[in-house]
Amino acid sequence: MLALKDNNPKANQQYDYDFLVFIGRFQPFHKGHEHVISVALRKARHVIVLIGSSKCARSLRNPFTWQERASMIKGAFDVQDYDRLHLTPLLDLPYAEDTWAQNVKHSAQGIVCQYQVNRTPKIGLIGHSKDESSYYLNMFPQWESENVSKTVEIDATDVRDPYLASGNVKNAELLPDSTIEFLKVFNAGEAFAALQEEFKVVEAYKQEWAAAPYAPIFVTVDNLLVHNGHILLVQRKYAPGKGLWALPGGFLDPHETLQSAAIRELKEETCILVPEDVLEKSIIAHRTFDDPYRSTRGRTITTAFHIDVSDYEGQRPIVHAADDAANLKWIAVQDINPEEMFEDHYSIIREMLN
Repeated sequence: MLALKDNNPKANQQYDYDFLVFIGRFQPFHKGHEHVISVALRKARHVIVLIGSSKCARSLRNPFTWQERASMIKGAFDVQDYDRLHLTPLLDLPYAEDTWAQNVKHSAQGIVCQYQVNRTPKIGLIGHSKDESSYYLNMFPQWESENVSKTVEIDATDVRDPYLASGNVKNAELLPDSTIEFLKVFNAGEAFAALQEEFKVVEAYKQEWAAAPYAPIFVTVDNLLVHNGHILLVQRKYAPGKGLWALPGGFLDPHETLQSAAIRELKEETCILVPEDVLEKSIIAHRTFDDPYRSTRGRTITTAFHIDVSDYEGQRPIVHAADDAANLKWIAVQDINPEEMFEDHYSIIREMLN
């Protein structure tokens, strides 16, 4: 194999691949992940690790930032491999798989193109098929596939949930030292305290449904209220998502239609001074969002209503926070920060506004 022209200290070594791509959430990074990367480093001149669920708000499913996870990963490997290990963030796009796949390819290509080669580089996708969440391994037919067998039986959830419940690191024998050290420091900070409060609220919520004969499926509604390029967001007063920004909405009552529930929730949370009939006539689209992991409370399916009141009386409607909203604001679409948004509401906005 011809050598890539880079500063790799092992540049004369022969590899099966020039680049291997590994995609994961690493919440947190464990020895199963470490094994995959170790195999990749043996097989490839460079390893590209795409850290998923990046640039989103902390939650029970995604408690650690991509930079924190990058530090866990990097700390598990030798300094001499740092030039070969490329860590980069990857956004979740649960309702736009094609765009997500394009982002994966563009992120990888952005690293590949940094290295001068005199031929087409050989790129592969590495991982192991653990469950239905590993379907993405078949989404990149242009890359060869490397399936890595499990060496340990571990799921990040088995570490994450006990940790958030107690602050103690369980199954420590299945974690690299870099992860253990990070977790011990993290549980002394404000972010951990907020997550632990949220964990207790969600667990109590789940206990209320524990005796149900079937796992409950919740139905909610959300409102994407638009006025001349600005969207109305509410700040959540309570956990889950305390302090985060969300679309105004809530749960469907037994006697309501989805549309009537959406209008009711909008009025209750924002006290918007627009008549109900005007709001109803201003609905220009609605769509259901059903990502199985969109809510930590359980399987929750929401229908979002796109309501445009730009033409109403020539001015932005008067609103003020009520019900379970701590605050609210009109914000320009381009100024929305995904790291401050609740659940998948940023993705809902992206999809509804194309």
